[in-house]
Amino acid sequence: MRNLNILQINSAKVWGGGEVHLYQLCHGLAKRGHNVTVIGRKGSELVDRLSDLSIEVKELPLRGAADIESIIKIAAIIKNKDIDIIHLHMGRGYWLGILAHKLVRQGKVVITRHILSSLGQNFVHKWLYKSIDGFIAVSQAVKEILVNKNEFDESEIQVIYNGVDIDEFNLEIESGLKQELEIKEDEFLIGTVGRLGIKKNQELLIKAAAILKESNPEIKYVIVGKDSSPKKSYEQKLHRLIREFKVEDRVVLLGFRENISKILADLDLLVIPSKEESFGIIAVEGMAMEVPVIASGVGGLKEVIKDEETGILFAMDEVNELCESIIELIDNESKRDKLSKIGRREVERRFSVGRMLEETINLYHKLTGSSTGHL
Repeated sequence: MRNLNILQINSAKVWGGGEVHLYQLCHGLAKRGHNVTVIGRKGSELVDRLSDLSIEVKELPLRGAADIESIIKIAAIIKNKDIDIIHLHMGRGYWLGILAHKLVRQGKVVITRHILSSLGQNFVHKWLYKSIDGFIAVSQAVKEILVNKNEFDESEIQVIYNGVDIDEFNLEIESGLKQELEIKEDEFLIGTVGRLGIKKNQELLIKAAAILKESNPEIKYVIVGKDSSPKKSYEQKLHRLIREFKVEDRVVLLGFRENISKILADLDLLVIPSKEESFGIIAVEGMAMEVPVIASGVGGLKEVIKDEETGILFAMDEVNELCESIIELIDNESKRDKLSKIGRREVERRFSVGRMLEETINLYHKLTGSSTGHL
């Protein structure tokens, strides 16, 4: 089985779940002997982080479909490096990568769809889609949108779930978060982790804290993540809600933290109140750390979490239902333990980085016509 020359293109400026996935993918591909080149947007976090890996990283403007400079340079890379696979990860990258591919007519084009929205549907978009050789959706929820709204055939799209590094999320990690926040031994720490914004809906946890502050004074809450918007309007809203509900002594906005596994290691409960999730990698990370998870039943979260088996799902934006689920788990230690243990096993079985890599590499080899033996 020959090693492949693989080009990955991602135009994201900020760091998110899709970029974590790409970092893991590139790292795994390189370790398995494949030749990986990444094109990222100038000044992006992804480019900075990928510099840690022994792969070639190139920065381009990646401004959009009219970015002739980027298209020509991508085409030159495809030709000069004899690229076998051109793997595209965002809408802007789709245009640039496919147009570059059309210039040189070399390599197979693979697209991963990381978000819950349909693709453009005008005749130009449809002309571009004809160049796609392999289509990956990060969840069945994403696939259903592409099938129902873009009218792709189900057989054209393969669902490959994102994964976590089990070794990174090991149960021996020591946190220090409770000590940092001066959380007492008899207090219960609930957290939510993710980019601050309307879709992640962190305000719902603050509302839950307000409802439970009298009946359950032992609960403390931490919100981890940053607001990447220029004016940080959502972060300001969260601060305002904390003041209005008078929960300053219970809810802490921690900001961005690098090592999520260390944060999770000290949580007694992880809440994911999102209004939309294409996959929900933080749920997998929480399960890997044996933290009981309560999540809104939206998008990919319904696939990651088996309700009442590996976590608890509640109706989106229903704060009273969220409060009931929190109280149920606080009062039922045996249920917390059961969810935690089964959740960890589920991650090992369905959501490991190794599994994600194996399925992706198998697709690459299928498209290039090379052998698919042991990976």
